Amino acid sequence: MQKNGGLITKEDLAAYKAVERTPISGDYRGYQVYSMPPPSSGGIHIVQILNILENFDMKKYGFGSADAMQIMAEAEKYAYADRSEYLGDPDFVKVPWQALTNKAYAKSIAEQIDINKAKPSSEIRPGKLAPYEIIKLPITQWWIKMVTRWR
Repeated sequence: MQKNGGLITKEDLAAYKAVERTPISGDYRGYQVYSMPPPSSGGIHIVQILNILENFDMKKYGFGSADAMQIMAEAEKYAYADRSEYLGDPDFVKVPWQALTNKAYAKSIAEQIDINKAKPSSEIRPGKLAPYEIIKLPITQWWIKMVTRWR
């Protein structure tokens, strides 16, 4: 690599430690889908798009039909808008994967898709994730004592 101007050394490669991460998973029409987690954006992206498509009767439109392609293209545009805003390396940023792969969130996107008219990508903004995020609230000993006393 150095012979060709690369910056990575053999020592760098020898010192590298792989990071194990839990795969992203989702359910699409009864099939369990597993894919790569962040920092790859592909897994979240695939599950999000499939969740959006699940809101349409794709069989009705027929494989490869203009209507099916329209729905797929629109679903992908919305997912790409979210990807540009929310995805990154979880070692450095919070990645809201639970919201992005939430079926209710996907339904809210599907409701914006017009099968008869393409929406320009410039008009599609990242979605509002707050209603779909999973919030973990810590329960402290203090709170448990307060509730116990109150009862």
